This record gives sequence, structure tokens and C-alpha cells, in this order.
Amino acid sequence: MPGGAATVSTADFNGDGKPDLAVVWSGTSTSGVAILLGKGDGTFASEVSYPTGTYSSDATIADFNGDGNLDLAVVREPRKFDDFVRKGRWHLHYGGDNRCG
Repeated sequence: MPGGAATVSTADFNGDGKPDLAVVWSGTSTSGVAILLGKGDGTFASEVSYPTGTYSSDATIADFNGDGNLDLAVVREPRKFDDFVRKGRWHLHYGGDNRCG
């Protein structure tokens, strides 16, 4: 992860009953979110990173589209967010640049 971690959130992203991590990071020129799937023994698999827009600062985890899978929204810049919707066992689909308010 380039830059430093802004926030760390936990959830069972892949439905295997083991806690996983979502780490939002923000660097000088790029930002993103890294997902680390838990192995169930206190360790995690290698990160899978997804780029986000600039100035990412936080994440919200919920089932945004009502399909029973946890999804992720990364808060960034004033009044913007990037949404990632889970497709299948574990694959995030980038939903795009969104404005709030």
C-alpha cells in the first residue's frame, strides 16, 4: 500500500466466517482501498488493491444493492465517494465516481 492507512474496517467480505480487512490508504499522488482476506488464524492473505479517487479517507460497509453480499463505499474528497459492489464469492466491481448532497 503506497502512502499510509487512513482507516481500517473489518467485515466478513467473502462469507467464509473469518474476519477480513478493508484498509483505505491515501498517498501523495494516489489513493485506494486494499482488501485482505482473513485466514482464520490471525493472519491475512496478500492484499488486493483497488484504486480510488484522490483524498480517500474512510469506508462504509453495507449491503447497498440488496443482494445479501457486503459492499464497500470509500469516502473521498469533499462530498464524493467511490462504490465497490461485490460480485460472486469475492470480486469487487467498481461502480464509479459518485457525488453526495
